[in-house]
Amino acid sequence: MDKIIFPLLSDEEKKYVCQTPWTPEIGETMDRLVKERIRIKPGQPVFGTVIIDCDLIIYLDISDELLQERTKSRNVDYKDAKNMKDSIEKDIEDTLIPVIRIQVKNRELER
Repeated sequence: MDKIIFPLLSDEEKKYVCQTPWTPEIGETMDRLVKERIRIKPGQPVFGTVIIDCDLIIYLDISDELLQERTKSRNVDYKDAKNMKDSIEKDIEDTLIPVIRIQVKNRELER
């Protein structure tokens, strides 16, 4: 989705939605911008963090442990990523779009 939406944003919009810490207001702004400017086309799936009108959502449900590991390896804030994850999950709960959930875990953490 980033490759689709960011070329459509002004420099000011990019600066706002990329700031940290992530807040629900930033998430709401990104949701609005994506929903205003992007349309999903049949046969062209989009991977992203905003729930937009589509036929099916495939949700990669990353465990909190793996999310923490991945944010640490990328040197980004876990709390921001966790808040975004929680927001995405709420958006999925609020939609009537069918959802397939795939649990993503780190096998190393399970040992």
